[in-house]
Amino acid sequence: MTTAGPIVDVLRFKPVELMPLAEAQDYLRELGPKFSAEDGTSLYLVHDGESQTSHDLVCPAVNAVFAEEPIDRTLLFQVLPVLADAEHTVRIWDGGAVNPAKSVPAECESVAEIARLFLDKLSRPGPLYIRARLTRRSRADRPQAAGR
Repeated sequence: MTTAGPIVDVLRFKPVELMPLAEAQDYLRELGPKFSAEDGTSLYLVHDGESQTSHDLVCPAVNAVFAEEPIDRTLLFQVLPVLADAEHTVRIWDGGAVNPAKSVPAECESVAEIARLFLDKLSRPGPLYIRARLTRRSRADRPQAAGR
């Protein structure tokens, strides 16, 4: 998961941190020019604090969907409104199945739309790749979605 926008305080979501994309793994750094052109500068990996990826941030939300539990209680969906407050553009994808350099993401503009797309993408075969241009207005549009 990457995000573009001003630096925000995510300390309350430890171990999550915003790592400058320039300091991330090679394949993520290589996406920098494409993401900068499409999303803006100040690019970050939303780092899970362990894997130098977002795996431990995104996977619990995926697991919640399959367990039919509310995704709004997951760390991922707690971090997203903070990014919306700062008007970030976020990208969430399945690193094992999607090549962001060659794939087209599903587009949306709010945290609730991310939740709907997240549930929809996980309910049928195909890759998970979402891009959202969040705004302060979209922060109020909180997901109410439970798992499938």
